Amino acid sequence: MKFPHLPIGQRFRFQDKLYTKVGPLTASEEGSGNNRLMIKSAEIEPLDMQVETQPKGSRSFSEQQIRTLFDQACQEFLQANPGDETKQLLGVLQAGFYRRLSGS
Repeated sequence: MKFPHLPIGQRFRFQDKLYTKVGPLTASEEGSGNNRLMIKSAEIEPLDMQVETQPKGSRSFSEQQIRTLFDQACQEFLQANPGDETKQLLGVLQAGFYRRLSGS
């Protein structure tokens, strides 16, 4: 299974280490708690796979959950692409996203 197909919070094995998916592109190593940036093509072995009871596409998220997920994705992108220009562009993107999300 590819890393992006794994739900956040799911445990998995990668390169003989155990992790928990904590974000769209990040995982936390069990034991050490160190975060690792995962590439989209990473082949992982799910552990304790949870069966999704809702049909795909029927999830609903609160505005706060959407903001949190978006902020996590922006932070991960900034960590992978550090620099003042990236930080400024993400700030503009976040402001526009939040404005549209709140309906303003």
